[in-house]
Amino acid sequence: MSPPGNLHCSILLDRGSDPAAAPQLTFVAAVALRDALADLALTVDFRVKWPNDVLCAGAKIAGMLLEQVGDFIVLGVGVNVVAHPDTALYPATSLHKAGSGADAMDVLTGFCERLGYWYEVWRAQGFAPVRRAWLEVAVGLGQKVTARLADETVLEGRFAGLGPDGALEMADENNHIRRILAGDVFFNDTGTHHAAGD
Repeated sequence: MSPPGNLHCSILLDRGSDPAAAPQLTFVAAVALRDALADLALTVDFRVKWPNDVLCAGAKIAGMLLEQVGDFIVLGVGVNVVAHPDTALYPATSLHKAGSGADAMDVLTGFCERLGYWYEVWRAQGFAPVRRAWLEVAVGLGQKVTARLADETVLEGRFAGLGPDGALEMADENNHIRRILAGDVFFNDTGTHHAAGD
């Protein structure tokens, strides 16, 4: 249970005419939330982390999850505004710890404004501009990454990019690309990891 003052919300989105493109909304939301938080703490470095986290100075500050319900997507978002867990598997932080005096309503208002913008960009122009914006603020791009898949297979390589479907693209030592759609992903430069689907 998150302490009072943190933000937890669900937003209903039209998935668009192509059901296969619906997972792209994870990245639409991540860019929007990252932008909104950056507006509230101008001197802090906010980054996105594949596939659905936002980091603040290297520590997790927010996460999100998408669920398809009929022709709609339910976007669930959690942001550490005033407090953060101390027992997380990797470092966490809060907006207040980062020096911002914003409250949950400030975060929600800013996020909805940014989400409206990026959602319309996605609807009008497709995934390409969202993908570019996400990669500009992505953690670990070009650096070593380790992925542990559901069958316990462990892969190592370099975080080479983001596929058009949102897959993490991992390059091996021969520069062959392996696409990761789900699994535990460790970015060695940050010392943190994320289990896809958390």
